[in-house]
Order: sequence, then structure tokens, then C-alpha cells
Amino acid sequence: SDQEQKRLTKFEGFDLLQRALVGEIVVDIGYKAPKFYDFLNGPFAEAFPNYRFDYWHIQYICEKLEEALAEGKHLCVVLPRYHLKSTVLGYAFSLWRIAKLKSCQILYLSYKREMANYHVGQIKDIVRASPALQSIFVDLVAPQAQYAARYAVDGFKSQFLSGGVFSFKRGTHVNGAVIADDILSDPANPITYHMIKRVENHFYKEIYNIANPGTPLIVMGTPMVPSDLLTTLSDKDDFVYVHLPARNPLPDRDLLCPELFSDDWLRGREELDRKAFMTEFMLVPLLETEAYFTSDELNSVVDKELKNQDSV
Repeated sequence: SDQEQKRLTKFEGFDLLQRALVGEIVVDIGYKAPKFYDFLNGPFAEAFPNYRFDYWHIQYICEKLEEALAEGKHLCVVLPRYHLKSTVLGYAFSLWRIAKLKSCQILYLSYKREMANYHVGQIKDIVRASPALQSIFVDLVAPQAQYAARYAVDGFKSQFLSGGVFSFKRGTHVNGAVIADDILSDPANPITYHMIKRVENHFYKEIYNIANPGTPLIVMGTPMVPSDLLTTLSDKDDFVYVHLPARNPLPDRDLLCPELFSDDWLRGREELDRKAFMTEFMLVPLLETEAYFTSDELNSVVDKELKNQDSV
């Protein structure tokens, strides 16, 4: 909108100029955002001096993200715990979109508003921890406002919005991105089947329509039931779908990230709590770990040619 594309006001501009003159901030004029993978391993990575982002599965996800953007599609990624899905697709991607578009709004959604606020706070901490990011993003919010995030890039303003699945303002529309991070809650705090279906219905009726045309919707999380949202999105033509369990993620890969999680380490987690391991690392829906038969076992004895018949 015209309001979203508006430059800084005169008073905001003078304030930023004063802060730059005294060395409080460094303003990089005319920043050109590189490809997402290069941004992730460049300025963003400076905030994580003890970590790396060049693992094959991250590069694979970035390629799928580029594919989705090029085709005007959304992205759904199902990854195990500890494999950086929120860091890469939530934090890095949001900042990259702002750097690329200069003026936009990003909506960060989680099952509960408190968790979405936490993610926005993490993004603010990341920007503060990277001199390279600070040279790109000028913070327009007082430091003590931990869960409010507004940045200026080349003099244009962008803003983060956050909310829970059922608590964000209806009628909201954004032009940067919608990040739906664990909107089915998580295995440590499971919700009922009724609530899972309620979230799914709400997703298609409300969340799906928040992103303006051409604006990406990123969905990520852990599957809860065999037919939940993270499963049904695999059949949607307007989604690029990525499902990578810790073991055998692709036909030519034995382990998802052997540099971080060796087969011995995974075996140890499985022996400690097999149900939790199957959900959190092998991406088996949580409720399926409580069932007598798995979905694959049931599907193996179902005749797919059979169709529902009307009663005579």
C-alpha cells in the first residue's frame, strides 16, 4: 500500500542522521540483497560465530525456497528438532525479505502468541549480534521493547507483526511474508485432535489469505496426526513440499545431518524414548506412535480402487 511504501518522516530521518553522525549506527545506503543462501551464510551467519549454515540439508531447503519463489508458490518444510528450521526459514528468511523489498510487513505466527513474540525477540537479538546486519537494518524501536520490531533499510520502513493462530487480528494482510512456525503446537505440548482440525480449518479460512498475491507463506513444524495440515499440504499444487526425516531423508542419503547428529547419537535418542524419537526425528505423527498400526501398514491392506457406494 502507499502507507507501507512511505519513507521515513522528516523527524525520523533527522534522528537517524544524528545517530549516524555520533557513530551510534552505521547506515549502508543502497543495499542490494544477495540470494538467500548467500545472505544466510554472510551477514546473518555473523550472529552465530560458533555455528555454520552450509550443511547440505540447508542448501537443499534454500534451493526449494528459491524454486517456490520463482514459481510464485508457498513452502512447507517438515524437519526434525535441532535442524535449524526456525533459524533459517523464520529468522533469516524474514530479514532477507525485508532487505530485499525494503518496505514490507512480516507476520510471524505460532500456535500461541507468546511463542511468536519469542521468535520476534530472537530476530531482534540476532540483528544486534551481527555488525553486518546492523549496517543493513536500522532499529526503529527502543531497545527495551523486546517484542516489537521495526527496521529501516535505505530509509524505508518495515515491520514485524506477531500472533497466535487464533489471536492475530482478522483481516490482516502483509506483503513481505507469513511465517507459520509450529502452528499445530509441538510434541512437548500436544493439543487434541479436535484442536488440530480446528487449526487446519482456520488455516485455510484465515491464515491462507493473509499473504497478498505473490507473497510467500512459509509453513513448518512437526506432524501430529497422519492427516493433519503438515500432511495435507503435500498435495497442494501451490506449495513446494519438503519432508526430511533424520534417517534416510532422500534415497541417496543415509542421515540428514551427520555432522551434527551421528547414527550413534540418533540411536541413543531412540533407545532413551522411542516414541519421542519417532515423532521429533523421524517425523512420524505423534498420535500414530500411540496406535497399534502405522499408516503405512494400514495403507498396505487398503484397496485404493474401492470407492464409497450408496446404500441400496
